[in-house]
Amino acid sequence: MRRILVCGHKSFAATGLVERLESAGFEVWTFGRGAPGRDGRHVVGPVSAIAESPHLDGSFDAVVNFIVLKNDTVAHNEGYIDALLRFCENHQVRHLIHISSVSVYPDAGGLVTESSPVERHPGRKGIYGAWKVATETRLLGCAPPGVRLSLVRPGFILAPGLANPIIGNAFKLPGTRTFLLGNPRSVMPLVARDHLHDALVRILAESSDASPVIFLLVSGRSPTKLEYLEACDELLGVGTRLVSLPKGVWLAGYVAGWLAESALPALGRKISTKLRGVSFEQRFDPSETERRLGMTLDFDWRSLLTDSMDNQRVAPALPFEPPVAPPRGDAASVSIIGFGRIVKQKHLPALRACGFSGRVRAFDLWRGKDPDTEIDVEMLENPEDAGAGASLVVVATPGAAHHELAPLADAAHTLLVEKPLCTTAAGLEQWMRATAGQRGRVLVCHNYRYKANTLEMLRFMKQINSGSLVKVSLDFESPPVAFDSAAWLRRERASRTLLLDYGLHFLDLACMFQKSGWSVADMRYQLNGAGETSVIEGTLRSPAYPVSFILRQGFGRKVCSLVYSFQNYELKLGFFPDFFVARTANENPIDCLLEAVHSGRATAGKVHDKLTGRDSDLSHAWVYSAALTKDSPLRLGIDLVDLAGFYQVALDLAERVYRD
Repeated sequence: MRRILVCGHKSFAATGLVERLESAGFEVWTFGRGAPGRDGRHVVGPVSAIAESPHLDGSFDAVVNFIVLKNDTVAHNEGYIDALLRFCENHQVRHLIHISSVSVYPDAGGLVTESSPVERHPGRKGIYGAWKVATETRLLGCAPPGVRLSLVRPGFILAPGLANPIIGNAFKLPGTRTFLLGNPRSVMPLVARDHLHDALVRILAESSDASPVIFLLVSGRSPTKLEYLEACDELLGVGTRLVSLPKGVWLAGYVAGWLAESALPALGRKISTKLRGVSFEQRFDPSETERRLGMTLDFDWRSLLTDSMDNQRVAPALPFEPPVAPPRGDAASVSIIGFGRIVKQKHLPALRACGFSGRVRAFDLWRGKDPDTEIDVEMLENPEDAGAGASLVVVATPGAAHHELAPLADAAHTLLVEKPLCTTAAGLEQWMRATAGQRGRVLVCHNYRYKANTLEMLRFMKQINSGSLVKVSLDFESPPVAFDSAAWLRRERASRTLLLDYGLHFLDLACMFQKSGWSVADMRYQLNGAGETSVIEGTLRSPAYPVSFILRQGFGRKVCSLVYSFQNYELKLGFFPDFFVARTANENPIDCLLEAVHSGRATAGKVHDKLTGRDSDLSHAWVYSAALTKDSPLRLGIDLVDLAGFYQVALDLAERVYRD
């Protein structure tokens, strides 16, 4: 059995190599940095003293070196190579495999092959390239006789555990754009880590004594930088749009830096070095390596790029498909039970916005009052008559009384219930029993799911991969409940107003990416001097993500923000005014200005609506479009079956807050 030492086995590039070599029949030892010690075949100690390590004894057939001192100088990296070569002499190592990089090639562009000349001046490269150039040069100049040297030059390695997919090739701009560094037509040299490990097994198995031998580990079908970074935007949510400059701009900057070296040597050299590395168009041909090793280096780089970053295939399912066409409705007859403010201000205009031209009937709790609407409404004498001949029955009575109409769910028509569906756990149970064998459907008017900013957010998520949802934070504040025009809502503790009316929409938006499994993790509440609930705050948990929330009333302001922290980016929904902003970059003042612009634009839209007497909010129209169109995908967003899990946790929270 051949005895192998792997130096730097915990590095990203080496992850899984030990197991791969052992499965191929090698006896594998490892060496890494740390306080001197040994655990089985795993040895640690100072890298500069590897040759003197008391825990590494006997001879080794081969050494595979991954170690690069990233937080140290070029000189210290050269010192480590000297120590590694002494180790090879002391332990009769016959084959030294050094993991270098394609960064050792000059930044002059053109076609790169195994026989292409390499850079020998570390100062002409960036910091990573300088380390690799210096260590390769040291190895070639100082390798002892009898040690076969293999220089492995991989491209950008893709594999699970990748820390940053764009490092050195782009950076994130404020907002959601990504700036491409360098020539967009230059090839992004990629290699799969599994292919790197397979290549090392084959190199170790070679019987040739040729030295040094160069192995170029790059897929011959690697994408251009532009193609690669566009895939990072699409698959990893790095940004929404790629910004690049013509290659002439980069070349001009390089020439300017080169000319400036005579007047400002340090600055000019720094500029020319950085820009030379990205200005020229470079291509790679690894065909000689593939022929020598008998393997192909090509792979599905888009799929592996996705799998390289954590949680990229577990993005939350959208609660419904965001619409693209205008709202429409095709039912013949609508009956409404309850004819208060919300019906006149929102429901009837929504029917008009859907182009609905059928029959509208309504039962008014305060009969005899002039309906005062732009739609002809036939007033009913009894609520029991609402279901006769109706395609859609709307329940718009005060929220606490909604459950009394649950028996209507057993009819063949669709039932649309204003929020809240109910205000007690017993009321929810009554609804669930009534809908168990229903012939129609029960929908709940959670129209904030169809607000323009919410729909914009869902479309953004559909276009740009979010990764997993880490957490949601909700901060809601409203003017005093005592100012509400509805008498039943002013009885805050009895109607559970702050939680189940004022704050319900926003808590629902926070929970909408997980339908079931919600529980109250912790909570607290406060009462004000009038005996009303003034603050409710706490945490809800689900199998997918937590929600932290605070609901407040009585402080004069009306504001709300929901922040969705995804694996790849952060999304913010604001209300009063309604806006949406996405953030993919680090915290910066420009994003704060962009948020202010979005908020100001929304405010201007509200002002315009007031001055022109129109209402541009189509959220209720989308609700009616879903309710009136049986095959509408929007129904998924407001169907009681899908909302039941949310109501269970909301009512559990309500029982704790309003138990007295």
